[in-house]
Amino acid sequence: MDLSCKYASILGWAAAFSTLSILAACSDPGGASDENVGAVGEPSIIGNNDLVKVAAGGTNIPEKYRPYLNAFGRLNLNGGLCTATHVGNGIALTAGHCFDATGTTQTNTNCTGNFVEWGYIAGATASRSNCVKVLSKQAGDLEYSIFQVSPVPPVALPVNLKTKPGAGTSLTVFSHPEGRPLEWSQLCTLTDPGQTGFSHGCDTQGGSSGAVVIDDSTLEVIGIHWGGSGTGNAATYVISTPLAEILAANGVDPGGTGTPGAGGAGTGGAGGGGGGGRGGASGRGGRR
Repeated sequence: MDLSCKYASILGWAAAFSTLSILAACSDPGGASDENVGAVGEPSIIGNNDLVKVAAGGTNIPEKYRPYLNAFGRLNLNGGLCTATHVGNGIALTAGHCFDATGTTQTNTNCTGNFVEWGYIAGATASRSNCVKVLSKQAGDLEYSIFQVSPVPPVALPVNLKTKPGAGTSLTVFSHPEGRPLEWSQLCTLTDPGQTGFSHGCDTQGGSSGAVVIDDSTLEVIGIHWGGSGTGNAATYVISTPLAEILAANGVDPGGTGTPGAGGAGTGGAGGGGGGGRGGASGRGGRR
């Protein structure tokens, strides 16, 4: 097991996990799931496996999601894999442990050699960006990574940086489980909202770390998925991170509406909108 595939505890805000050490969603480069937590079971699949492989152009998923499919990417980290999401002008999100974050906030750290395959759907990739630097990252009770890529992807998701949606909110997740092409979790609900994070029941697997959690009614990013167990998954509220300040500093309206595209990879279009789209994946040495 890669030592960067860490275990974390959610303390003080998610009652369902308050006494449970849960597995950050990672696995080894050979594809075997990291199952070193006794009795936790298959990490991050909640009940039945509801994951759906997204077809070329997103033809097998609801139409409302299709313009944003190329905002999701497979983050390659020196042989490991996470899920990343573009939220505007080259600013992307993933989990803290994907970039080996610690419990202390770190800013402007190096990420040379890492890259994102945007719109990696049904074996085709819409575009590719290199990681320029990690603007801010942290792990532990507040887990996230905010990083900059170039060239700027043409599609971006909108972000909710005004409120913390509460229990019962309908959610959805798009990610790269075990490094596979993009898959859809279908729908789940938000549970156990706390000061900086929440629990959710959307299915993920190793490689899904860093996937954003989306409010299904608004299609806005509300959280960053970073780990789970057989009974629930964990995410950080984006409003609890420095994302608003970083977006503003990089010319992105934190209250923007995102930059939709023409559809996912395989449709012949990588998406519309300029590189300055308004703002609104798992692991080194293994899928996190």
